[in-house]
Amino acid sequence: MASLPRFLKKYLFAAFSSLYLFTVGFWSARHRVLLSQICEHFGLGKPKARIPKIGNWDLLKGSTSVTLCELGEWDGNVAINELAIISFLVSKNSPKKVFEIGTFDGRTTLNIANNCASDAKVFTLDLPRKDLTATGLKVEDGDKKFVNKDQIGQRSLSAENSKITQLYGDSATFDWTPYNNAIDFLFIDGSHSYDYVIKDSLTALKIVKDQGLILWHDYDNRFWPGLTTALNELYSTRPEFKGLRHIEGTSIVFLQHTRQ
Repeated sequence: MASLPRFLKKYLFAAFSSLYLFTVGFWSARHRVLLSQICEHFGLGKPKARIPKIGNWDLLKGSTSVTLCELGEWDGNVAINELAIISFLVSKNSPKKVFEIGTFDGRTTLNIANNCASDAKVFTLDLPRKDLTATGLKVEDGDKKFVNKDQIGQRSLSAENSKITQLYGDSATFDWTPYNNAIDFLFIDGSHSYDYVIKDSLTALKIVKDQGLILWHDYDNRFWPGLTTALNELYSTRPEFKGLRHIEGTSIVFLQHTRQ
């Protein structure tokens, strides 16, 4: 309760600021931007992409060999060009430990594993269908069809890649302790709800090593406004996320994490 007076001070300041914002304040272009962001936060309209873009050629400098497999694209998979970019970044950075949040059918998982060093470990986490009604946070309705499947990681499990460890659970309640400051490369493509994206992104800061790479999928996708809003907010308000960049021509956002 010691923090309550400080919160009340902020509450009163915000209340009086809002009174100004919603009366004469809207004449300011800067304040109109804020009003638009408030509308987006509460679900009115499609959120605008606010994270700076980086061109493919700026990101994909250098040469490295890339292996692609399982090119058939199903609903829920990353696009072919995105799969190639992810595989290039894995091959170029040669991570020893990779974590994927959101296995789905295992297509991205398998391609990540095929572009890692022979001694690399790829951990991938997905929510079992039986746990869909008891998640730690609210799951988007659009996500449920990707959870409601007979087998998790079908395409990676059928390939029997020894680098891959399939994990089952809810990323909001999963025990991340064994992975703290241990992951070189993290790909986030789990639940697309605002709350889950915030939670998974903050988890990423704990488990990814200094200078490790974090990738998010489905940014600026009209079907997942909560994800775009969450990443916009993290970019705008948290210094740890100021380095976020949106890869041009894709729905991928990446960050080279610098531990504080």
